[in-house]
Amino acid sequence: MEPTEVLSRIFNRHRLLVFMMVLLGLGTGLGLHWNDGPTYQGTARLLATASDPTSSGQATAVADTVRGLATGQALVRRALASIGVHRDPVQVATYAITVQSLGSSGVVQLQVTDHDPKVALQLTNAVARAVVQERSDAASSGLRSQITALQDRIDGVEAEVATVDQKLSVVSKQAGTVDPAVASEASAERAQLLAQRTGLTEELGVYTRSKTDLEGQLAGEPQAAVVDTAQAPAVEVTPRQLPDVALGGLLGLVLGVALAGALETLRPTVMGRIAIARSLQSPVLGEVRRYASDWNRADVLETASHIGLAATGAEVRRVDFMSISEQVDVAGLAAAVGKELTNLTVEVADRDTIVARLVSDGDGSSSLQGNRGRRAGSVRGLVLVVPEAVKLADLEPARDFLAISGWPLLGVVIAQRANPLALVRRDSTPNLTGEATA
Repeated sequence: MEPTEVLSRIFNRHRLLVFMMVLLGLGTGLGLHWNDGPTYQGTARLLATASDPTSSGQATAVADTVRGLATGQALVRRALASIGVHRDPVQVATYAITVQSLGSSGVVQLQVTDHDPKVALQLTNAVARAVVQERSDAASSGLRSQITALQDRIDGVEAEVATVDQKLSVVSKQAGTVDPAVASEASAERAQLLAQRTGLTEELGVYTRSKTDLEGQLAGEPQAAVVDTAQAPAVEVTPRQLPDVALGGLLGLVLGVALAGALETLRPTVMGRIAIARSLQSPVLGEVRRYASDWNRADVLETASHIGLAATGAEVRRVDFMSISEQVDVAGLAAAVGKELTNLTVEVADRDTIVARLVSDGDGSSSLQGNRGRRAGSVRGLVLVVPEAVKLADLEPARDFLAISGWPLLGVVIAQRANPLALVRRDSTPNLTGEATA
């Protein structure tokens, strides 16, 4: 099957469906912006990283981190509360906040959209401050936790040193007594306490130096900052109505083509001269178009000429017309063709009664229609009239009838709907039967 045939089946046979789906998509795009009013946008720039990124990938990762913080519902809720504005945090986080990286730098651009220009500026700055705070807290949270743990150890060691000092004070007094035994025991205990105090003092010095180092690292850690706040006036944002409408129309077109393709898969359509001839394995004798209340005369003349040639080649003297569609005026077409074929008898074969109808062979006897057992020259030929687009399943009764009757199928005539622009033809057309139109 050629691509042009597939496109013809989809867009010609189901053009109304495709057209309706495109209209539905366009209407959906318009509906999304039906109540749109003017919107305004505030812009701020943030320094989001301690060191400059070395690649665009790292810069994108920094922007993604800021975007994740800025669109957090809890952060947005705090920012809204800080400026005293009532908005849906989910809607603001989902649709109103955008973050993008500026090249490969560590600076990102934060934009917030709102229908109130004042709120747009205030909310942009509030979200920027909240993001900077979150970023700073995240960067220093590890160092702060280590410093807190060291301070707890320092406090514990200092408490132990104070306890040892109290014991040393008591033992020192006992070591100065006149009793040799008491003085000797107190001197030994004082030596142990002094050694213990020395160890605690060294341990306290290690903890203190570690804490000082961590505090120095914390003090030297670059913090995130707002480098450019949102300034008035807020920028008015152009609605995305046209792109959304275009996208809706495109999606409607895709959906319409998909539905038409699904219908063609379930019930294939044979459409066009080549496809019909290939499906029936029979030539197309003509394409006739109906204009006003009658068939186009030039089409009838051409079709009659081809039928005459086919009948002569098949050695038939009687031609029956049969149609598989009730919408085709097959009786009128047969009468029009019969006027041009005076040497043949043209009748309309009704698929509901043709097999049961008896015809005379010319000698007074009657027999069932069909060419089996007939003498040469009396066989009947069949012309099948089909619309320009027909379901493949609707051709099966015609195939069954041909197999049962044994009649030769001279060919197919395609009955088309009239197109006034395509009916511009010469009034005089040569007729192969020997007649000519006036």
